[in-house]
Amino acid sequence: MEKFIDKQLKRVSRQERRLMKDQRESWISYRTRPAREKLDAAIPDKLKSTLETAFYKGFKLVFEKGAPVIDKTYNKEKILLQHEARDEIFMDAPTHRNLNKVHRRAKNAGSANTLITAVEGGALGLLGIGLPDIPLFIGMLMRTLHETGLSYGVDTDLYEERIYALLLICAALTENEERRSFNHKILLFEKRQQNGISLGMNLEDQIKETAAVLSQALLTAKFVQGLPVVGVVGGAVNYAVTRKVSNFARLKYKKRYLLAKINE
Repeated sequence: MEKFIDKQLKRVSRQERRLMKDQRESWISYRTRPAREKLDAAIPDKLKSTLETAFYKGFKLVFEKGAPVIDKTYNKEKILLQHEARDEIFMDAPTHRNLNKVHRRAKNAGSANTLITAVEGGALGLLGIGLPDIPLFIGMLMRTLHETGLSYGVDTDLYEERIYALLLICAALTENEERRSFNHKILLFEKRQQNGISLGMNLEDQIKETAAVLSQALLTAKFVQGLPVVGVVGGAVNYAVTRKVSNFARLKYKKRYLLAKINE
């Protein structure tokens, strides 16, 4: 069992290292850079500040009032029971097939929620809506993280797990040195949690930081989405962002699951 899990952890670590490497600019990104820079320069500072504030308020709304609503969109107890059943099968017979059964629930949840955010973003974008859809988008993003965590047996409603989820968003949507910095915080979180040490992290501070990261990631797209007709870009952008967060979160929760098995 230990040898098998150690092999899986090494595979996850290789995937992590690839994600932490400096990203080379794609050909499409290179060709469209002048247009993107021109558009970025055209966005008023006031709008940038407004967008960041909108994301901050969106997170506050979701955490303070939206959690019960999000919880009603999936069956928490059922997901945990399914995880326990698959986990028991894996513990009795630690094979690739049984481990993949544990992973499958998280992957399916991520794929379904990514599709929903794309449809929601496209529908609102066609109406020329920009800022009003932010709480809805954040709600779906948090639902994706909740379901992914629960699929690995993590109670995502805990205070510290909310901070962890926000760190995952930040790391998933940044690149190069900035991503490595957030990943360092994630590793510190995991180490302190394993050793039962106080996290020393504040949810309010992390909400502000995540709002800044998320607003920057969606800045140009949301600005365009606020214009009629061109607004359909929202669906594609929401899909891309949710997919990045979902994939990154799945890797991190998978690693935590495997580490927990080593320490049992």
